[in-house]
Amino acid sequence: MSLLGLVGTIAAVYGEVQLEFLEIRSETKEAEFLVSPVNFTDEIACLILIAGLLLWGFSAEKVEDERIAQMRLNALQWSMFFHYVFLAICIIFIHGLKFLNILFLNVFLPLIVFIVRFNWVMFLENKRLK
Repeated sequence: MSLLGLVGTIAAVYGEVQLEFLEIRSETKEAEFLVSPVNFTDEIACLILIAGLLLWGFSAEKVEDERIAQMRLNALQWSMFFHYVFLAICIIFIHGLKFLNILFLNVFLPLIVFIVRFNWVMFLENKRLK
């Protein structure tokens, strides 16, 4: 689900891929202004990506104990710290429309960093126990 959402989000946002059945057209004229058609491909792709990342990041392990819960909490704290440090650096050094791309990335960044950090800590813990 995460891979589908990631591919769909990249294709919809950066590749400008749009699915015709997700397009809504309005033929009403208000104050001589014709409302342009709206396509919801990128919104649906982003929602699928967020749902997939949430399911991946917060699904229970085969053996879920207090140690894993503590590692999960530490990974979440680490990802939020990383997220806000990254955002502060971007606020200082990136301006204009490129900053909007950074804000778009920051919607997904905490979940992605959390998943990477948690899996890395789990890998190191399993390696240490063997």
